[in-house]
Amino acid sequence: TDVEYSVLGTDYDNYLVVWSCWASSVVNGGNSWVLGRSKVLSQEALDAVSSIETSHNIDRTLYEDTRQDNCPVNSSS
Repeated sequence: TDVEYSVLGTDYDNYLVVWSCWASSVVNGGNSWVLGRSKVLSQEALDAVSSIETSHNIDRTLYEDTRQDNCPVNSSS
């Protein structure tokens, strides 16, 4: 199944908000992601992301945080 993604918003330096929706004969659904260039987003970036989510009626309470505090940085790339 092909899945299309839409960029809902980005500042090109700190964050990206992505949305994908899908439909089948049985159920419809959607997913969104917040991607950051740093392990922890600044409050300014979080506020901008929240504004994007609100404008697209995305329920932030359904997100799962991916903690990256203890992730090593891969310097081989």
